[in-house]
Amino acid sequence: MAPEMYLTSQGKRKLSQHNNVQPLVTLGELYAAVNRITLFVAFEETDAESEANYQQIIFTADNAAIFRLDCSRDNCTGGGFDFAPVIDTMMAENETMAHGRLACAGALSHAESSCSLQAEYRIIIH
Repeated sequence: MAPEMYLTSQGKRKLSQHNNVQPLVTLGELYAAVNRITLFVAFEETDAESEANYQQIIFTADNAAIFRLDCSRDNCTGGGFDFAPVIDTMMAENETMAHGRLACAGALSHAESSCSLQAEYRIIIH
């Protein structure tokens, strides 16, 4: 049997060789006391001339608990922003608000440099 891909509650991809594949976990199943998580994020280039791209993403109890956003740059490979560790820490420490900055871990395909896109975020747990 070929390995199947599935997502853990933290949104990380795993391989399974057998029938013990876990289905997608919803936010409500992962954190029963949480009704909603609101993510405000501003994607910014490191150069001063670029303008930020602002997004608001709302995760409800019925949504899959996948807190990873792919990099929006077309020439970025393997990049993205994983907010699951931030949210997991917030839940463990009973925090309802957090803010910070994540850097894309991807590489640019046209050059041998890393992606410079950054995400400044604010997360609110309701």
